[in-house]
Amino acid sequence: MKKRLLVITALTAFSLTVGCAVEKDMSVSNINDSFNGSIQVESDGKQYECELLHTPEKVSVIKILKPDSLSGLTFSWENDKYNVAWKELSCEFNKEFIPDCSFMSNIVSVMNALHQKELLKNLPDDSDDNIYMGNCEAGEFKAIFNKDGSLKQINIDEKNIHVKMT
Repeated sequence: MKKRLLVITALTAFSLTVGCAVEKDMSVSNINDSFNGSIQVESDGKQYECELLHTPEKVSVIKILKPDSLSGLTFSWENDKYNVAWKELSCEFNKEFIPDCSFMSNIVSVMNALHQKELLKNLPDDSDDNIYMGNCEAGEFKAIFNKDGSLKQINIDEKNIHVKMT
């Protein structure tokens, strides 16, 4: 009888401590869908360093810093206006002019998709990061956010595009 009481007490104590584990915030509402900073892009084996600005209004600007041969080349998306600028030249378009296969269009597509939080799926992970999967014009993507909701990384595996926020 004492043995049975000891087992029941031990199981009860164990079940209480299991319930006390700290859980990650699995909600999608805590992510920041805006970004202003440097990014490192790997696309089809090529490396780029860029500045990315993405606002809550879905305005995006990508300025290439490296490779040096493309330094200063800037692309912007604002509503239905698209702009490309380099050195003293600038051209504005009223339709998308960058091919769907470009890493820039795909990054902007993912950034715009992050505004639709209800379409994102939180993937379980053992780290402190929150990983979300979603779909957009670029295809299926994973976006990794740190615990304070800041964007860390974007992966679009089917297009071989990997972006790290620095």
